[in-house]
Amino acid sequence: MASLVAASPPAIRVSGHRIAGGGEKAYPLYTIHTTCAATGRVHVTERRWSELRNLYVQLKVEWRPQLQRAALAAPKFRQHHIGTGHLSKKLLASREREMEALLVYFATALQLRLAPQLDDAAAFSGPWVLHAFLVGEEVDAADRRSTSAASTPASTPSASATSPLPAGSPSSAAAAATA
Repeated sequence: MASLVAASPPAIRVSGHRIAGGGEKAYPLYTIHTTCAATGRVHVTERRWSELRNLYVQLKVEWRPQLQRAALAAPKFRQHHIGTGHLSKKLLASREREMEALLVYFATALQLRLAPQLDDAAAFSGPWVLHAFLVGEEVDAADRRSTSAASTPASTPSASATSPLPAGSPSSAAAAATA
């Protein structure tokens, strides 16, 4: 039974949003809860819609063969909203559902497995960029090494309630797998 739990993708839930910034520069941050199937550890992070759009594009380009082999129907993804209602309750609630469906799709189709221990590279599988998005790591696109979310400037909108992965974490193994 334990092997079935360890082989399961993480449970992902988008539980709501909050408005950050102010005035004309206000933007929503969506709260994502990701539960490791093997340990029950819950990672809570906040992400902007633009960050999801960047993740979407990267995964669609870099992981296209794996997504096609998964033969799962991809949920709709509206990358942009045109107009003044970008903070309307109806749109934000719709985006919460869309974000959750898309993240669950990617985690399932790309067989994402979170490591039970954050430094256990052997137990990790799937795209590092998706793992980092869900657990609150910042990813340096130039070399795909993780940078601690705690060390990013305070002006960075993403936040995480979990501790960052240590140096030598699964990022190097996952980066090699995605290259």
